[in-house]
Amino acid sequence: MKRRTAIILMLALCLSLFGGCKTTIEYVSRTITTSTALTEDQLFRIGKDVFNVDEAKVFLLSEKSRMAGVYGDQIFGVLSGGQTIGAYMKEDLKNFLTKMMILNQMAADKGLVLNQTEEDRILAAATEFYNGLTTEDKQYLNATQESVELAFRHYYWMQKMINSVAEGMNLEISDDEARVIQVQQIVVSSIEKAEQVMSKIQDGSEFANLSAVYNESPVFDRTLTRNDIDDTYENAVFSLSNGEYSTIFSSGDQFYIVKVINNYIVDQTMANKTTIANQMVTEQMNAEYSHYLETLEPTLFNDDAWGALTFEDGYLLGGSSFYTVYSHVFS
Repeated sequence: MKRRTAIILMLALCLSLFGGCKTTIEYVSRTITTSTALTEDQLFRIGKDVFNVDEAKVFLLSEKSRMAGVYGDQIFGVLSGGQTIGAYMKEDLKNFLTKMMILNQMAADKGLVLNQTEEDRILAAATEFYNGLTTEDKQYLNATQESVELAFRHYYWMQKMINSVAEGMNLEISDDEARVIQVQQIVVSSIEKAEQVMSKIQDGSEFANLSAVYNESPVFDRTLTRNDIDDTYENAVFSLSNGEYSTIFSSGDQFYIVKVINNYIVDQTMANKTTIANQMVTEQMNAEYSHYLETLEPTLFNDDAWGALTFEDGYLLGGSSFYTVYSHVFS
């Protein structure tokens, strides 16, 4: 149970497209319809829910400041593929915000509720973030305690929806299924060469020395999971003990002899369990999200309000970071 809880917590912490660790969860694209039926302070509407410009600024400025802290504030003007990095990040933000709000609606329709501890943490995070803002930050964001609390609330509801999917799944993954091993390999293009190598191994030659002479692959040392290799390779090596050699086997038009150095790397195996669980939840979340999209009207989006937001105006947070505060309060 403790292991399952740790996996679900990691999925929650890794969900965001912005800040912290990046999720592998991806969502089906959603058509956005430009609309003038929104006021200047409203950025978009999904169903009955409206997302305001001031809340978008919290996410935009937090991510902008985080990226500038890593790469410098000139990064947003750098051209890549005909667009600036800032333009790419803005498009990612647009996708993220709409998906966050759709996940909020999914959570509401699923009947999820917040308990008092969750409510208290949302309020604590919003208070910590708001009190950490400079006067200039508050003016730039047009921030109030209420608008900041709404940002934390929407972000938390998104995480809770993902957790609800994970909690409904069997995420018990065995050590053997997730096992990570370390091997050395010699790869040759003919069975005759492979048999020569095997004969020399049986005569006591060092595997590394044989690799220097016979190996036709630039790769000698490999760290592998079951998902990294085909069934033939997996069946040949994953049953071996430390120091044992595989028989000669072929994959494609090449022949392999593999020596197992470590048949169970503990820390990497534990990390791979989380990776596998994340992949499982990704597939389930994508299926539920895609189905839910079919029930929604197209999103109404305020292009004028969106056009006024930018990663390239040079302003950075002087105080709090949304993602730092969130991780601190909810970790």
